[in-house]
Amino acid sequence: MTVLLQLTNVSRFYGALKAVDDVSVAVADGEALAVIGPNGAGKTTLFNLITGDAAPTRGRIEFMGLDMTAMRPHARSRLGIGRSYQIPHPFTNMSVFENLLVGAIFGGHAGERESYRRCSDVLKVTGLYDKANVPAHTLTLLQRKRLELARALAIQPKLLLLDEIAGGLTQYECGELVKTIKEIHARGTTIVWIEHIVHALISVASRLIVMNFGQIIAQGDPRTVMADGRVREVYMGIPVS
Repeated sequence: MTVLLQLTNVSRFYGALKAVDDVSVAVADGEALAVIGPNGAGKTTLFNLITGDAAPTRGRIEFMGLDMTAMRPHARSRLGIGRSYQIPHPFTNMSVFENLLVGAIFGGHAGERESYRRCSDVLKVTGLYDKANVPAHTLTLLQRKRLELARALAIQPKLLLLDEIAGGLTQYECGELVKTIKEIHARGTTIVWIEHIVHALISVASRLIVMNFGQIIAQGDPRTVMADGRVREVYMGIPVS
């Protein structure tokens, strides 16, 4: 197993609040890893630490064997870390294609010819090809979610972090998005996905991590983990008898 991302004893404290508390986890190259937990468990903070949007209070973060603990967000992006956010924030007055170009050129450090080729391919993968010249503010929720995914893919990431990208979608829309994510993973992109829609996660991920109060309380095969009594009590509020 080749480790792509390694977090070692990583913590992030905000005063007395332990948002992430001594987390160690390795993500293998090509893996699809799911992360769940109740609100406030530290999931998004964990992503912020990986992307550099937050600095760890202590611990070490490595990507492809390189220590990036103190590295700035744009440098991590250029290493190959792409991320979507819970609430899409595209450049609303730009077209869909222009939104992707920003990611490819500034996030992915691609040249003009390469960026156009890359963005065209991403539009096809994410089902937005016919929306290339449409202003981003005219898109539906599903299309905005797809654009958020496409912007992350435009940097050509080795590691793709998805933060509740299926939130707010109908069951059909969620199913369509899952198909797209499966295709992206099949192309070789490593994925770490935070989501509350567990059936979507289980259909993609081979390993599931459960967080609570900033700590990992369980991990392993998704269906086995979801059957664990402690996980059911913490995540679904089902008392363990």
